[in-house]
Amino acid sequence: MQVLIPAPFWVSYPEMAKLAGATPVIVDCPADDGFLLTPAALKASLKPASRLLILCSPSNPTGSVYSRYVIRLNYELKPLTYSQHGSCNLKSILLDI
Repeated sequence: MQVLIPAPFWVSYPEMAKLAGATPVIVDCPADDGFLLTPAALKASLKPASRLLILCSPSNPTGSVYSRYVIRLNYELKPLTYSQHGSCNLKSILLDI
């Protein structure tokens, strides 16, 4: 089981994933993208073992805020189908922000 963690991230997120028995997968979110997870970066990081995405808004430590549009784009990526591995369902919770 993998937990996707957009970077930069709060220092304890990977350890929380490990405590839950999961493998943290760090997804780079560069300054050029406003330190925000893009749909393309999320799609590229998804694997059959992906089960959880930690998505905080406003993000700590950068203070970046996800717009409804970006959250909706990321949400619409699930479920994804992998030709070699069957299907991968990434459960998402949308908060009314």
